[in-house]
Formats: sequence, C-alpha cells, structure tokens
Amino acid sequence: MSIFGIKSQKRNDDIETSVSTLTMHVRDLHKRVKPVSDFEQRLLEFQQSVHDSRTVIFEQINTQVDRHKQLQDRLRELTIDNRLIQNKVDNFKDNMVISIFAESKGTILQNEIFSFGNGGREAGAGYVMMRRGQLLGIGLSSKRQNGVVSVGISVDGTLLDGCEITLHTTPRKHDNFDKPFIVEAGSVINFVSRAENTTTECTVASLLIELI
Repeated sequence: MSIFGIKSQKRNDDIETSVSTLTMHVRDLHKRVKPVSDFEQRLLEFQQSVHDSRTVIFEQINTQVDRHKQLQDRLRELTIDNRLIQNKVDNFKDNMVISIFAESKGTILQNEIFSFGNGGREAGAGYVMMRRGQLLGIGLSSKRQNGVVSVGISVDGTLLDGCEITLHTTPRKHDNFDKPFIVEAGSVINFVSRAENTTTECTVASLLIELI
C-alpha cells in the first residue's frame, strides 16, 4: 500500500515536473516567436511604405514628364511664332515704303518748286533722303477752274526723265513709273511745276518711295 502510494506520488511529481518544464519551454518559445512576429510586422510595414513611396515617386515622375512635354510643346510654339515675327520684321525692314508730299498754294508758275509744309520754295532745299531708295510712283491732285497741271521730280536739282504726271480734266490721279529710279542717301528731292496755270487754288503732289 505504501509502496504503491510512494510510486504514485513519484509519478505525480514527475508529471508535474514535466508539465512545468514543458510550460517553461512553451513560454520560452512564445518569447522567441513574438520578436519574430514583430520583425515580420515591421518588415511588412516597411515593404508597404516602400511600395507607397515608389508609387508617389512614379506619379511625380509622370507628372514632371507631362510637364516637360508641355513645356517642350510651348517652346516649339514660341519658336515658330518668333520665326514668323522675325520674318515679318525682316520683310518689313527690307521692303519699307514711305510717301512724301509737297504743295503749292494759289497760282502755279512754270518751274515753280513746291513747298514741303511751311518750308521755302528755293532750289537746293527740299526733302533729304536718309536712306538709299527707289522712286516707285507719283500722285497729283489740284483744285482749279480749268487748264492743265503738270508736275515733275527733281533730284539734286536735275529733272528726272519719265517722272512726270499731268492732270488734264480730272482733279487727281496717280502713276507708277515703268522703271524705278534709284536715289542715294543724302540726295534732295523736289516737286517742280512743268506748266503755268493761273486758275489753281491748291495743288498737292506726292511720291512713293521704297527704302532699300
């Protein structure tokens, strides 16, 4: 009885010891497993953060790429506009056309020099060319009762052949020269009456010049 009791007690003690030892092992395993689980969680969080960051970076890159493309397109448009404007400016510079005019009040005398504004009517005074150019055409208008009004062009005091215009019955007209006349910078241009008319009240002559 006692022997069996002792054996039973020993077995119980052994079992309790084993259970206690096993419990300690399980607790130790739990302690070891927990850090591993924390690490895995942190690793997952880090991977998710990296993924999110990559997504944001790619979106920013795509946005910058689109912006760059838009800037390139705008630069091309501005370059084309600049070329068009430059071509217009160059053409304007190369083909600048001006007009000058002079007038005579009252009766016109033969070989009379017309007046530029309030300037005098003396030989040697007149419109001074500031750039080389070519004379393209002439215009004339006159308020008169009757008769002919004829006006020619002089350059540096010399009348140009073929640069005359004449009013017969009309109050105004204009003519283009068959051949442009080259005029150098510094030359003096004047309008000169080729015929007398005592019925005129006001006569205005004009000249078309292309600067070259």
